[in-house]
Amino acid sequence: MLSVVIPSRSPQYLQQTVSDILAKAEGEIEVIVVYDGRWPDTPLTDDPRLIQVHHGTIHNHYGMRASINLGMHIAKGDYVMKID
Repeated sequence: MLSVVIPSRSPQYLQQTVSDILAKAEGEIEVIVVYDGRWPDTPLTDDPRLIQVHHGTIHNHYGMRASINLGMHIAKGDYVMKID
């Protein structure tokens, strides 16, 4: 299985990115979106292969490295890929 970690602070193109990854994936995949700061105004389309995580606070930004590390901790795949 492939795990794709996406750290997200500005979700402007996030839905397009996630949809494109899921549509073109072959085999088992999980997409892990880690929000840093705030949840998107428009929720992502629900998919069983999509995992959405938030750091738990809207006032602090933890940064890309912390978001990647959180996504890696959750990932269940044999291989991991990061996209930003």
